[in-house]
Amino acid sequence: REAWAPASSDAPLWNDDGAEQDFRDTPHFRAFKKLRDEKERLWGVEQAWLKDSAEKAEAAVAKVAAQRKELEQTERQAIEEEEQLRQEIQVVDDPEGHAARHSDAKAAASAAHGSSKMLLADAAEAAGAQELVQARLEQASAEAAQAAEALAAARAAADKEEER
Repeated sequence: REAWAPASSDAPLWNDDGAEQDFRDTPHFRAFKKLRDEKERLWGVEQAWLKDSAEKAEAAVAKVAAQRKELEQTERQAIEEEEQLRQEIQVVDDPEGHAARHSDAKAAASAAHGSSKMLLADAAEAAGAQELVQARLEQASAEAAQAAEALAAARAAADKEEER
């Protein structure tokens, strides 16, 4: 009799034809001990094989769990990307919204252009005023220098007169 053994595994086979047949033919103590020893050896081999198989199964389960987690993460990313694409499609597929945004941008550009013209005019006016103030400052500085020379000459004349 053969016990369960998958064809593609290294499971032990329970081919005990010899020991069991010897015991059936001559049922005495030595034949029974030989049968028991053979069965004990087979149980030990099968127990080791089952332990190894369980460890391999646990490793396979852990690997599948990790793959499942990775696939779930990939699925979440795909769902998020799909939602972003749907939103982009909604924006792109809205001609009235495009027209409104274009109109708003055009109005903002026009307002910015007008503001820049006003700022340029203000800057030109400020530059002109600065030049005028600079010219007045130079004229005032020249007049102050002449006044300082006249004052120095008047002091010198007063000093001469006082000496006399």
